[in-house]
Amino acid sequence: MKFNRFINSAVKIIKYTAIYYLSVKMIVFAIAKILRLQFTIPYVDSYTPLAELSGHQHMWSFFGRSYSYNLFIAISELLIGILIVSKKTRLVALLLCFTVCLNVAILSFGFNIYFAQWHAVMDLLITMAFLSHYVPDLYKFFIQNEGKIYQTNKNKTATIKLWLPYIIIITLTSVYFIFWYNYTSPQTSNKIAGAYEVKSIKINDSTIYFKKGKVGIKPMLFLEQYNAAVFSIEDSIYYGSYYQNNDTLRIAIKNPAIKSMEFMNGIIKNDSIIAGKTRNNESDFQLFYKRISSKHNYLNGL
Repeated sequence: MKFNRFINSAVKIIKYTAIYYLSVKMIVFAIAKILRLQFTIPYVDSYTPLAELSGHQHMWSFFGRSYSYNLFIAISELLIGILIVSKKTRLVALLLCFTVCLNVAILSFGFNIYFAQWHAVMDLLITMAFLSHYVPDLYKFFIQNEGKIYQTNKNKTATIKLWLPYIIIITLTSVYFIFWYNYTSPQTSNKIAGAYEVKSIKINDSTIYFKKGKVGIKPMLFLEQYNAAVFSIEDSIYYGSYYQNNDTLRIAIKNPAIKSMEFMNGIIKNDSIIAGKTRNNESDFQLFYKRISSKHNYLNGL
């Protein structure tokens, strides 16, 4: 008897752990889509020729292209995360979850998104395991009853017991959303992030002109969200970071071909020139650029 009680308790713990795992995961991914944290496209990737993009980048850019589509998926995931915690609405959540997880699994294998494959399959198997419990009822409803509902008398559940799971999960969702919204707001409101055509760089009295870029046709500077900087010059790509404080812009690049470009600390002037000093004030520099407007930017202001 004790052993049976132990087994029943263990099964119950595993069951509710899996339910809340799916709930939390769906809510986390829903909020990521709402706040544009998922399917974000780096500016440098948006200028990469289509033939050179990986399957992962193709799919990521496709989904990231439409915020309204992401919002639709996010609402579906949010509904799953909330409805799955209650027994009364769990079947609806599981049916939605099955379609979402199946789609994610097919996409992750079809576009070689290796990091997503294992958890996509795991989520699908968990969902199918829960749905297997409802197979006789689904067969009866869809096949035997031809989709018709017959009223049955059931004992009423206490109001607090019915609503408590919803209250808990909605409260946690709200707290999680507020946290990430406040955390990401400074980054998403970054006005300087974008794509820039590099006209020339003047170091002391020497002016350097670039003919082309590695990514795209023209030499480019990409200032990404979350302070990543990328130079696409001639046949090379140089990665680094940047920091902005009002009109002051600091750019640090790892191992550039032109040593003076390793660190540049300057003032933004006339929306076309950054002028200042290189590392340890060794040289004066001027970076002449042209910002690519949202009308001509491949991301169309996304």
